[in-house]
Amino acid sequence: MKNRLNLKGIPLLRKKKKTQISKYNIEESICLNCNTKLVGGFCHNCGQKHIDIKKPFPQIVSTIIDSLFSLDNKLVKTLPALFFKPGFLSKEFTTGKRVRYTAPFKLFMFSSILFFFLLGITETEQTIDIKTEVEKSVVENQQSKTLPNDKAEETYDDESAFNEAIDDIMQNPSEYRAKVYKALSYMFFILMPLFALLLKVLTRKKKRVYIEHLVHSVHIHTFGFCIGSMLLTLDLIFNKSYPIANYGFFIALIFYLVVSIKQFYKASWVYSLWKSVLLLSIYSVFFIAIMVSSIVVAILV
Repeated sequence: MKNRLNLKGIPLLRKKKKTQISKYNIEESICLNCNTKLVGGFCHNCGQKHIDIKKPFPQIVSTIIDSLFSLDNKLVKTLPALFFKPGFLSKEFTTGKRVRYTAPFKLFMFSSILFFFLLGITETEQTIDIKTEVEKSVVENQQSKTLPNDKAEETYDDESAFNEAIDDIMQNPSEYRAKVYKALSYMFFILMPLFALLLKVLTRKKKRVYIEHLVHSVHIHTFGFCIGSMLLTLDLIFNKSYPIANYGFFIALIFYLVVSIKQFYKASWVYSLWKSVLLLSIYSVFFIAIMVSSIVVAILV
C-alpha cells in the first residue's frame, strides 16, 4: 500500500481504517421512548432497553428466554445474600452496586405473590372450622327467641343480621377470601413505608435519608415473606401445622432484624437489639390496627 504526504510531510495511508459497525442499524438508532440517539443496547437518557419487535418470532422468543435466564442468574446471587447476609443487599443498593442483584421492589413483589398464593391454598381446611363455629352460633341465637322482653327481640334482630352476613360469607368463601388476601397484600404497601419511617426516627443519629430506610424495610419484609412461604410449603407437604415451626419463624425474624440493623447502620449489638425491640413494639400496634381495618373493609365492601 502506497503512502501519500500531507501538507506537513507526514505520510498518510491511502485507505482509512474501517470503523467498527454497530449491530444497530440506522432505523434502530433512536430510542422509541424518548427519541434519544442510542449508543448500545440501552438508552442512556431513559434507560429503556432496545428491543426490535419486528424481528422473526424465533429471535423474539430467544430474547425472552435470555431475559428469564438473566433474572435467574440475579436470583442465584440475590437469595443467598438475602437469607444469610442481613442488611447486605440494602447496603449494596444504597452504595450504587445494583446491577448484579435483583431490584428490591421486584424481589418483594415476587415473594409477596408467592406467599399469598400459598396462603390461599392452605386456608381451605380453616374455612370448614369456621363454618362449624357459625352453625354453633346460629343454634345459640335460636334459643334467644324465647326471651319475652323487647331487649331480647332487639338483640335477636342484630344477631340475625350478623348471621346473615356470616352465612353469605360461608356460601361464597373463595370470594371473600380473595378480598381479604387482596386487602392484606395492599396493607403492606402502607406498612413498609411506615416501617421505614420508624427506622428513620429510631436511627436518626445515623444520618441516612428516607429512601435508604425504605430499601432496608423492603428487604426485611421480603425476608419475612420468603420464610413464611417456606412454612406454608411445609404445611402443604405434611398436611399439618407445627407450632415449633411458627415459633422458629418469629425468632428468625427478630434475629434477622437485629443483625440487619447492626450491619446496615454499622451499630453495636446492644444498640441493634434495643432498637429492634422498640421498633417491633411500635410496629406491632400499627400492624394489628391496619390488618383488622383491612379485613373489615374487605368483608363489608
